[in-house]
Amino acid sequence: MTFSDLLRLLRHYLKIAIAIPIACAVITVVVTLLAPSTYEAKATLITDADIALTGGFAQSEAELFSQNGITVTSKADTAYRTITIFAEGSDYNGCISAANSAINATADEIRKVNAAFTITTNEATYAERISPGLLKLIAIALVLGVFLSICVLIVIDAIKKPIKSENDIVTLFDLSIIGRIPNRDRGEKLLANIRFLSEEPLNTIAVIPAGLTGATLTCAELTSVFEHSGVAVSRTKGNPHAEGFKSAALPGILTIVECPSLSEGIGSVYIAKEADITILCVREWLDSRSALSNMIDELHLAKANIIGVVYLATK
Repeated sequence: MTFSDLLRLLRHYLKIAIAIPIACAVITVVVTLLAPSTYEAKATLITDADIALTGGFAQSEAELFSQNGITVTSKADTAYRTITIFAEGSDYNGCISAANSAINATADEIRKVNAAFTITTNEATYAERISPGLLKLIAIALVLGVFLSICVLIVIDAIKKPIKSENDIVTLFDLSIIGRIPNRDRGEKLLANIRFLSEEPLNTIAVIPAGLTGATLTCAELTSVFEHSGVAVSRTKGNPHAEGFKSAALPGILTIVECPSLSEGIGSVYIAKEADITILCVREWLDSRSALSNMIDELHLAKANIIGVVYLATK
């Protein structure tokens, strides 16, 4: 998938692309507001005792006081001969108490080794709130939401395999686009292309949709352009289970058969086999490449005279 394809995908599914990041941001706000804050208390110890031994005592005491949802850790700074105890949890006073208890217990262990060691402790008097800021969390949620929305849209695209442009039809199926709906020329191009690609006079035209809908609008366009050109037109609906086109062709009257989708029955293929020409109609983003491919394969087996595709754009 090229960057251009991705942009087109995002543009088509714009509501989904916007909704997912917003939903992620809202969920983040709700969870953040409901979740308890996290605090961190810090106590330090400075000593002339062996810093490695002191660090070992601090680590042991940190593990001992890590309880009731409070995590206590220690850090040794050899250069400054300092031990720092960190207590983190959702209980403000509990963090302060745990940090101070761990640092004092470490000092007691050092004194047991040698009471002559110099020990200075700085107990925690407060705990800092370390929970990420709400705006930062929202920004992260939006970024992750955008990434998630792109992944979701890529998966949807891979599953549905929609026809996204006229170029998909031309390059993948080697079919001509003989008309487009909506248009500004009142169907003149469609009429001209039909005349260029078929031998007149025409008696029957089979119109087959790639999906469940699209044939009605295409038949209405065809009826309008032919009637404006002075041709008498009769519209009829094809039977999804027909085994041929049984209506008698009336002299001087063009019959346009609105065929059902092949998903409803194979009758459209029988009708197309007997029609003078067959026109396929494809809806942008709504009809899949696999459905169009299967339909073309069936019509080729029936040796239907496919002259091209009417492209029903979304805009």
